[in-house]
Amino acid sequence: MMILILTGVLVGAMLGLRLKVFVLVPVICAALVIVVVDGIARGDAIWRLAFSMIMVITALQLGYFLGSVVRFYQIDPDLSIKC
Repeated sequence: MMILILTGVLVGAMLGLRLKVFVLVPVICAALVIVVVDGIARGDAIWRLAFSMIMVITALQLGYFLGSVVRFYQIDPDLSIKC
C-alpha cells in the first residue's frame, strides 16, 4: 500500500505542475480501479480495501496541491536580471 501512496503523491505532483484540476477526476477513477484490482488480487478485507482507496485519493490530491504550489512559485525565466 505504501508504494501506491507514494506513486499517488508523485503522479499528483506531476499533474499539478502541468495540468488543470479537472484532470484529477479521470485519474482518481483510474487509480481506484487499480487499487480495487490490487486489493482483490491480494485478498484484502473490505475495510482494508476502503482504507487503501481513501489513502490513494488523498495522496493524489495532496500531490496535486504540492505540484500546484511549486508551479505557482516558479520563477519566470523572462523576468531574470540580464547583465
